[in-house]
Order: sequence, then structure tokens, then C-alpha cells
Amino acid sequence: MRQIINNADIIENKNETTWLYTLKVTINLLSHVFSSLVVVICVWFSCRSTKLTVIELHIVLCVLGYQLLMSQGILALSNFNSWSIYFKRRHRRCIHWALEFIGAILAIVGSIEVIIYKQEHFNTLHGILGLCAFIATMISIFNGTMTSLATKISSYGITGIGLTTASKCVHGVTGIATLFLAAGSLHYGYDKGSFRKWINNENFIIVLKIFTWFFTICVGFEFWIILVKRIKCKNIMPVDVSNQN
Repeated sequence: MRQIINNADIIENKNETTWLYTLKVTINLLSHVFSSLVVVICVWFSCRSTKLTVIELHIVLCVLGYQLLMSQGILALSNFNSWSIYFKRRHRRCIHWALEFIGAILAIVGSIEVIIYKQEHFNTLHGILGLCAFIATMISIFNGTMTSLATKISSYGITGIGLTTASKCVHGVTGIATLFLAAGSLHYGYDKGSFRKWINNENFIIVLKIFTWFFTICVGFEFWIILVKRIKCKNIMPVDVSNQN
């Protein structure tokens, strides 16, 4: 029986150093810690009363959608993600699609309901960036679906590897752009009067903003690691070692 070994796996295992592995695991851990803190504080603020207002529901849906589920959906693809590290790649992809889809639905509903409720729209940086994140979410869903179709078609040998890789790159960049736009909108959301009054600590608001950008950048870093690895795997053909001594 012929034995085929994937060259990309050899390179990854052979060249991985202790410090690089530690760095990736640390970044992943910090992503979880900071995103959890941001989500808990925002949801706590919104649920401080027994009945949610439209604005508070908007906060809960968008923060859970963008900062929790969509971020975790990207991290789920990482080989260094704490809770998905032992899943097979195909299972991680399924989890990725599920989290991204649910997160996108929550964010879209949260955006639409506040647009319907408010009389004036997109006259602040919070609103403008929120609209951009909303549009980017719709685009991400569309090209994510196209990426899935391209992958399935490519598995039958109908299209080339280049098309599938390009589709994944576009989908990934759109997804990361969505998270950064959502982070920007949340950044200016912290400056809202009701939130400032509830926190009553200017330094803590600054810390929240730092946490928000830090974990967003960390998730983006994880994405670039995944993207480079996937491109490397696509460009390196399997090596037949059956005839090697």
C-alpha cells in the first residue's frame, strides 16, 4: 500500500518552535479573556433593569453577535484554540459556520431593530461604523456561502485550487473587516452618556476600549495565521514516499 505524507504537515511540525507555540497559545488565551470581559460588562449594563429597552436589546444582540459568536467562530478554526483544539478540521469548519451564522443573525436583528426605533440615523461615528459593520456582515454571509460552494465544487475537480483559495481569502478579509468595524462602533458606544454614567470611571472606559481593540487584533492575528497556513497547504503538493528508503 502506498503511503502519502502531506508536506505541509511535515513543515509545520518540524519548524514549530517552543516560543512561537507559546506565543500563539498566549494570544489565543488573551483573546478569550478580554472578549469575555467586554461581553460580560456590556450585557451586565444592558440587563441592569428587569425589562430591556430597544437600545439595551440592541447592545445585547450586537455584542453577543459580533464580539462573542463571530469572534469565537474565527478562533474555532485555529489549531491553538483552547476549546476546539481536539476537534477534527471538518468539525471545526462546521462549528465556524454555525457560530458565524448565528452571530450574524443576532447582529443583523440588533441593527435592524434600532434602525426602526430611532428617528435619526448615522449622525455619529458609532452609528456610521455600525452601519458599515452591518453591510460588511451581509457581504460576509454572501461570500461565505460562495466560498462553501466553491470548496464543494473544487472537491469534484471542476474548478482550480486558485479560485477556492481566492474565495477563502476574500471571505476571511471581509469577516475580519466586519469585526474591526464592529469594534470601532463599540469603541464610540462606550462614550454614550448612559454608559459613562453607569461606569462612572473614565479610566475604566479607557481600559474597556483597550481590551476591545486588543482582543479584536488578536482574533485578526489568528486569522492571518490560519490564512497563511491554508495557502501554504494549497501550494505544497503531497509527497509520495513509497519509493524512498
